[in-house]
Amino acid sequence: MRLDGKVVIVTGASAGMGREMVCRFAQEGAKVVAVARRAEVLEELKEECSDLPGAVEIYAGDCSKKEVCEGMVKFAAETFGKLDVLEHYLHRCTACQCRCGVLLCQSCH
Repeated sequence: MRLDGKVVIVTGASAGMGREMVCRFAQEGAKVVAVARRAEVLEELKEECSDLPGAVEIYAGDCSKKEVCEGMVKFAAETFGKLDVLEHYLHRCTACQCRCGVLLCQSCH
């Protein structure tokens, strides 16, 4: 377990690469704070990772808001005692800046 004991925040954790990173970090023994807007999806992710060597805690919020970013760092430090890695994984449509996960989303263009 290469990341055993490391504390990692992953934003954009509810789907796609962000979700996969949470699982992989936990598989490698990291303590992960999974951050995304949809709390119910984060709860499912936490349950999915419950048997892995690491630990997953969730923090629901919109990372475009300063107070959410400050809160997730504080939560990681209070929950796990430190922060080693911040994996900021958010995609935005380059045309309209929505958070659809692709460069140009079909719903907007």
